[in-house]
Amino acid sequence: MSLPASRDLTINPADPIPSAVINKLQDCVVAQKHPAQPRTLGPSSWHPKVPGSATLGAGEWTINNTTMVGDLDWIPVGDRIVNANWSYNPGGVSLDMSLRRRKLDGTAEETLFSFTDSTGSAVEQSLQAYNHTVVAGYSYYLQAIGNAAGGQKLLGATVTTDCL
Repeated sequence: MSLPASRDLTINPADPIPSAVINKLQDCVVAQKHPAQPRTLGPSSWHPKVPGSATLGAGEWTINNTTMVGDLDWIPVGDRIVNANWSYNPGGVSLDMSLRRRKLDGTAEETLFSFTDSTGSAVEQSLQAYNHTVVAGYSYYLQAIGNAAGGQKLLGATVTTDCL
């Protein structure tokens, strides 16, 4: 939310201040103090979930039949994961990408948002809107699964967060 371009309501010194005005003022202050923050998870921010045939090259992972994980534990509880802009090359075969979380007690792991791309064999980008608030007791991560041998590349993702 940006600051208003003009005054919404003129309040005289003896007038009570409506709660809607106070709430809007607070929203503007918080939005300016905690704007959306993009953070890039480049190749060094990713690791194989289980050792497989992934290899790190010049600025990209080749992820043949491998699951790659990019940890998001740097996002504070209460902040919102707004979106992720993935950078990848599906190599003409299926590449599955998702936002996931795991309970810290190890009892549950779940996919919050996912998509699959199997088109093209060049570097692509896909902006995925998530709008998910981080809650305590979970570890959050991005996951990319290469489903075939032969040229699937993961270059990284830029994750945007903000504070509500």
